[in-house]
Amino acid sequence: MKYSLVAVSLALFVGCAPREAGPHSGEFGQVLFWSVTSLDLTSDACTDDPEFAEATEPPVLEENSFLMYRVSDDGATAVSMSCTETRASSCTEGDLVFDVQGHELTLDRDGGNVTSVGDCNVSALQQWSIVDAGESGTMAVDMSFPMTGDANDCGAAEDIIANGGTNGFGLADCSIQLTAELEFFTAD
Repeated sequence: MKYSLVAVSLALFVGCAPREAGPHSGEFGQVLFWSVTSLDLTSDACTDDPEFAEATEPPVLEENSFLMYRVSDDGATAVSMSCTETRASSCTEGDLVFDVQGHELTLDRDGGNVTSVGDCNVSALQQWSIVDAGESGTMAVDMSFPMTGDANDCGAAEDIIANGGTNGFGLADCSIQLTAELEFFTAD
């Protein structure tokens, strides 16, 4: 009788243990759901020229929404998911593929060419980081707009972009950061 009481108590304790930082081997091949509990967006020195509004828009993410991804069978990558419910069967693959290193998922995403002036190309770059701490996590998306090519043409590009807006900023020093606090969500 004592043995079965101890076994039941131990089973209840193990069943209620907090989730370990992941993604871990038990989650390989699974869709993981994270509830977004807080969200912060900061931007600095970015043009308000409407022509560049689309390029400077951060990824769509709102408080009280979800971040979902499926970890590969070998745990080396994870792909973003779009889901209609908090059920893996309602999900379809997205277009973001993250590298998984330990408890961090990372992605450098080239958003393509924003504009060109002469021999200067202005690109959009997103750097994603998701840290899985177990029951909680964080996500950060940093956006920047590197200019490559002829220095004089890049100076002219910056002037054209700055003169197109009302705030006097271009894209050379523009930085945008979206940060979110996450809470692990046990899906159906």
